[in-house]
Amino acid sequence: MRRTFRSLLESEKKFTGCYITIPSPEIIEVLKYAGLDYVILDLIHDGLTVADLRPMIMAADSCGMAVMARVEADDASTIAKVLDLGVSALRIPNVDNAEIARTAVRNAYYAPEGIRGVCPNVRANRYACFGPVDTKAKNEELVISAIIESIEGVENIEEILDVEGIDTINVGRSDLANAKGVSGQQDHPLVEQAVLEVAEICTRKGKSCSVTINHPETAGKYKAITGITHFMVRQPVNILYDGYKNIVDTIRRETE
Repeated sequence: MRRTFRSLLESEKKFTGCYITIPSPEIIEVLKYAGLDYVILDLIHDGLTVADLRPMIMAADSCGMAVMARVEADDASTIAKVLDLGVSALRIPNVDNAEIARTAVRNAYYAPEGIRGVCPNVRANRYACFGPVDTKAKNEELVISAIIESIEGVENIEEILDVEGIDTINVGRSDLANAKGVSGQQDHPLVEQAVLEVAEICTRKGKSCSVTINHPETAGKYKAITGITHFMVRQPVNILYDGYKNIVDTIRRETE
């Protein structure tokens, strides 16, 4: 039942996911029932810890949800731990240049491509119950997504994409908006221009790009851009707030 992020990329269909910042296997199941294809377990923002990830990844595997984890490029220990737990993809923030991208690849891949240690007795390797680790297959399965969050990152996008092992790109709208002086305006024309520029370069180089969709009705404008293969939508906490706020406001309006 386990679904890898690589299999989604190879499906040649556009697909959708979201970040999760709270420890809840149940939310992952509900998101899958709703039709989402992948989740990003965020170890950068809020309080999610590596210890929280095991039941969440197990829930994802049981319902066929692909799992990414967001970790720093130079945090080799955390990268090893989340991969040992069974995530099939990494999302690396603040990739401003090719050197940061190479650091992520080096820490995530088994030799000869990287320096990740081989430990058979972990969940991702089925606790050594079924023979030695197939490091070649594990390297081929892994997907690394680089988040471009600065003006420098946009300027260096071609050299970042040229790093072997970088499969997908995402433009971090919030940080880029801040860098461009339009903080809080994720859909500002300056940010959207950068998104489209990066997507065009990804398309030209045969790489993949994801786009954050704040308003689902706008997704159609990305339909014909082949380099844009997947989307991110608002987090569960945002949807939960909107849903209950609407219910409560409606009840009050109808009963006051």
